[in-house]
Amino acid sequence: MDFREKKEDNISVAPVSSIKKGSSISSIHSTSTISPKDYTSIAVPPPGWRPAYLRKRVLTGFAIIFCAIIIALEILNYVSSRNQGLTSSTESRHYLWTYGPTAILTLVSAFWARVEFQAKQSAPWQAMLKGPEESEKSVLLDYISQTQPFALIRAIRNRHYPVISGIGGSLLLRLLIIISTSLFSLQEVKVQKKNVSIQVQGNASTLTTADFSTAYSGPFDTVNGILFEGVSYLDGTTANFSFPTFSAPSMSNDSVIIANVTGLAPELECENATLDVKVWEMLATWINSESSAGSHQVQENVLSTSSCALYNVSIDIPSNQETGIQVTLKTSYAARYQTGQCEGSTGLDGKRIVLVAVETQMSPNITTSPFGNYTSDGIEFYGNSDWYKTTRNITLIRSVAAICKPKISLVKLIAKTNTTESSSTTDWQMLGEENAKLPKLTAWDIASNVNSESHDSDGYQPISSSTQFPETNKTLVDVDYAIQLGAMFTGKTGNVSHLFEKDMLSDAASAYHRATGAQLLREGFLSQETSGSTGSAIVSENRVVMAQITLRAMEACLISIIIFVIAMILFVPNGDLAPYNPTTISATAAIMSNSKILRKRLHGSSSMSLEKLSVLLEGKRYYTELALGGFSIAAVTYDTKKRAPCEKLTDHDIKNPKWSPFPNLIVRVIIFITVGCLIAALEAILQISQTNDGLGNVSSSSGTIHYIWTMIPALVMVLIGLVFSSMNSHARSLAPYVHLRDKFGTTSSQFMTLNFNDALDVTNLITSTKLKQYAVLATTVSTLITSVLTIVTSGLYTATDLSGHLKRNFNQTTTFHNANPSAEDSGITIAKYILLDNLDYPKWTYQNLAFPKLSFNTSSLTKKQSTNSYLDIIVPAMRGTLTCELQTSARLQASWEDYENKISYTILAPTCDSNSTSPTWTNETLLSDELSSNQTMFGFEQEIECVSNNSTNTSNETMVIEKIPNETASLIKGGGSISYVWGAMQNKTITHIAALTCREWAETVDTKTRFILPDFNISTELPPQPDELTARKVQNYTDGKDWYWVDGIIAGARIDNFFEALVEGKYAIPMNYLKSEKYNEKVASAIKFQSGIVKAQQFNTYNRESIEGSSGDEDLIQGNITTSGGIRLFQDAVSTRVLEALLGVLLILGALGSWLMNTDHVLPKNPCSIAAVASLLADSNFLHRYGPGVGDPNAKQVEERLFADCRFFMGMCYDGPLRGFNDDRFTIYLTDYGMDKKLAATPEGWI
Repeated sequence: MDFREKKEDNISVAPVSSIKKGSSISSIHSTSTISPKDYTSIAVPPPGWRPAYLRKRVLTGFAIIFCAIIIALEILNYVSSRNQGLTSSTESRHYLWTYGPTAILTLVSAFWARVEFQAKQSAPWQAMLKGPEESEKSVLLDYISQTQPFALIRAIRNRHYPVISGIGGSLLLRLLIIISTSLFSLQEVKVQKKNVSIQVQGNASTLTTADFSTAYSGPFDTVNGILFEGVSYLDGTTANFSFPTFSAPSMSNDSVIIANVTGLAPELECENATLDVKVWEMLATWINSESSAGSHQVQENVLSTSSCALYNVSIDIPSNQETGIQVTLKTSYAARYQTGQCEGSTGLDGKRIVLVAVETQMSPNITTSPFGNYTSDGIEFYGNSDWYKTTRNITLIRSVAAICKPKISLVKLIAKTNTTESSSTTDWQMLGEENAKLPKLTAWDIASNVNSESHDSDGYQPISSSTQFPETNKTLVDVDYAIQLGAMFTGKTGNVSHLFEKDMLSDAASAYHRATGAQLLREGFLSQETSGSTGSAIVSENRVVMAQITLRAMEACLISIIIFVIAMILFVPNGDLAPYNPTTISATAAIMSNSKILRKRLHGSSSMSLEKLSVLLEGKRYYTELALGGFSIAAVTYDTKKRAPCEKLTDHDIKNPKWSPFPNLIVRVIIFITVGCLIAALEAILQISQTNDGLGNVSSSSGTIHYIWTMIPALVMVLIGLVFSSMNSHARSLAPYVHLRDKFGTTSSQFMTLNFNDALDVTNLITSTKLKQYAVLATTVSTLITSVLTIVTSGLYTATDLSGHLKRNFNQTTTFHNANPSAEDSGITIAKYILLDNLDYPKWTYQNLAFPKLSFNTSSLTKKQSTNSYLDIIVPAMRGTLTCELQTSARLQASWEDYENKISYTILAPTCDSNSTSPTWTNETLLSDELSSNQTMFGFEQEIECVSNNSTNTSNETMVIEKIPNETASLIKGGGSISYVWGAMQNKTITHIAALTCREWAETVDTKTRFILPDFNISTELPPQPDELTARKVQNYTDGKDWYWVDGIIAGARIDNFFEALVEGKYAIPMNYLKSEKYNEKVASAIKFQSGIVKAQQFNTYNRESIEGSSGDEDLIQGNITTSGGIRLFQDAVSTRVLEALLGVLLILGALGSWLMNTDHVLPKNPCSIAAVASLLADSNFLHRYGPGVGDPNAKQVEERLFADCRFFMGMCYDGPLRGFNDDRFTIYLTDYGMDKKLAATPEGWI
């Protein structure tokens, strides 16, 4: 038998599915009657209802949104991978990128919550629409008041797929919000920028010999520095070629610039040559058998290849015969690097570099003849009868030779260099090489200059005292510097026999030619103007980068949500569920007015608990129908089991309903205390984190640690959010009922049509404020705050590479007491490299400070600690200091001495017996070096002798002080004296002159210094900081030489090397400062600073000595090592403060909401099911007002028509208002006394 044909109590029913769409109630129920009170005067049927968010087009829209999010994530990931991040960002923008996705997902989640709620809300109506369902799956079904996990389990058991999809989507969205906080991170990455403007210094195609003819630091000296002093290849050079330096002024200091440049490579194309010796004799003149008056060699030879021949090449060999005629002669070795011209050729095309190495033996046989008279340069010399000449033959044992043609190649490169490093450290990619055809520069221009560099360089070069092919007891060796340096490049030094190996001589010469030529070409590039070009740059930027693990997790969640949406689209009904929204109290009352079976069954059940109500409703299955009287819930019997009898309630039960939602008041108090404890715990943990430099060590800084410490606190916040959401849900559900027990009851707008459940939180905020439902307002705001908690918690804990601190004792292993004569000149050379070639300060020196070497036991540190740490220590540093007197033109009384081309001036000189840092000064008149009358500027350094106090010289004779090394004035106690003179002149008129006369001292000063371990490199980010109060004079040290006295070559000026470095070097001052008196102080300061740099390098090389075998406490210096080897977990202070504030507000709002509305004992049962609300209304005295054709009971006009001037109460009723029942009953009723609260408070027949 079909259940729809079943009848009960002789009431005919018609299911709603049998009604055609668009049929009116009047067409179905043509005999409808109108109430005498005219409550239902308008018989216009309401439109069909289905939940707005469950419509297929809305769900399709959600599916599209989630697909769009996945597509957006993939696009962002593609952009991030391609561009090494999405965009440059600052710390503030980082928060925007971190919280932006979370905000979007939170917004989507808020709208999806409506889908979830309406799926839960419509589940019983959808079940009853399909057909009769037992009470637990229909009128008693409640997904709304249950927490999501329990509701999900129940929905799975009931196979309510839209509810499963709605809850599953919400849980996944909540998870998405949590993990989305780690989707973007701010990282420092390398980003390539194209079309960057760069400045290129020089152009290979326009070089001329004039461009490198004014090189202020000889390439030969630079090559010496590279091989002996650890000097790096200078900017724009390598061992093989030179290139224009380039820079990008618009880029940051840590940028890597990439440019296409064209360099020049000087080369030698060598052919092995044959040496044919015709005559080789040693001629000597002797005063006696042991005293030689000189010697020379007579050579006739031919050096030839298939394409070139050179005659009488000079190959002088070393000889020891000058020590005596009878001396035992040694085997002689010689290697020469020189120029030559191919026989028969003219012009540059025949120019060659000639290489030859020989092993010879001088004959012991000697031919003797009288010295005699001879003529030289047209002058006749008369020989002495005691003098005589000797001749010895020289035998060639073996030889190697080569004739080399110079060549220049154009080298096309892609250069990549860091702006903070010199161009010599650039990474290269060679694109090609071709012969250079330069209009103003030839290969011979380079070769001739390289050759002259090795023979004519002034000053000190380390190669002069560090021969690479030493002599033995049986050999004499003389190898040109060029070949020695070239051999060092090839790595074959020591035994002179290496020079006779195959191609060794050519390889050594070529290596020297390339390296020195590259340095020479560099000077040419530097002398040219800069030009603009474009390149690219790799810059370090803080970029927003996507985390791949988070991305894939989010995509998996989104795909799962899309599956849920599709399932919901498939399982939600296509048609309407009811003629109107049946979820409000007014709609339930309208349905109950037509549901006579259900109403009769629920008679007297208002005060029953849900458990007893469930028993009461057993035995029937319920479904919806649209009967003649309107929309109703009908029932069919499927079990004849007798229902349980209703129990009569006491007055105490009526006034104190027993139902309390979770969390009840006691649990809420516990929750509030827990939140307070959580705030206190956050603060306590923060203090521990700040005090102990973190909470503890972690194994790694990988993403796993970050995810764990993000999700654990987030999970706690999610649980708090679920509890407060439950409190808010109950507050919204009970808000219509809470005032029914008030003395004056409540109005229909506050009760019948009030629905906080089926609305957005924003809507509830507005509605609760307008209706003064402050408890709902407080709990709704608290729910919104809980959604922010997970966002803030994501940044609460971070794993950071923490710097640890260790105290260690360090041994001072060197001091500066004595001198090393072999290194006397080395310091000056290094200072020249620093000032003129931009060399970094060598280890243990910085500017004017020289530090003692330190050592310590590294075994006490881990490998990571020893290589990723720095040392802060106070060290006694050595420095030179000057006590000076600055003298102006008026004091110097300078004049031009025309007959000597010199300047005469009277200067202050210190007294010799002054052993303090404040010497006594006396006048001395000096002459400058010879000057040219057409020179406009001059600047030179002069050593001066101290003047004895016992001197009685009062003559006006001018004293010319020779510029000799100040060795005799290098006092053990005290130092030498020196003057610096500068100025300008025009047409023999001195327009300006100034002098700085100084007494030199040495002192130690305690200096706070940071060394980078393990190499003890001095940190340039935190330069050494001397404590001037600790400066003390050094009593025992030996002074070294001062600057080399070679003339500078600045055009139009007589500038020595010291002043050349002053105006052209690393810390250059403008040259016009030398012309004006107003700049005297600045020039004097620059002189003192530069002099300190020179002295520091002298201390480092000349005065440094080891402390042998000392390990006593007096040599120990304590320092602090800061390591970066430990990774620790930190609690972020800002996130903590924000979280504490949010939890504090949450605590206040929760307590306020509980005080304004104690949800305990408001109703006898949970009102979130259909049967629960129906039982409260079953005995009400206003159900008859919902007659046929009343329209939509949720409409405002219907509410005003039906319940204008009515007030609603909840309590016990007697017989009378509800005719037909003789027993007392607990129910919701109304009074119709208008707004007269006094009458309304005491309605007849009601308590």
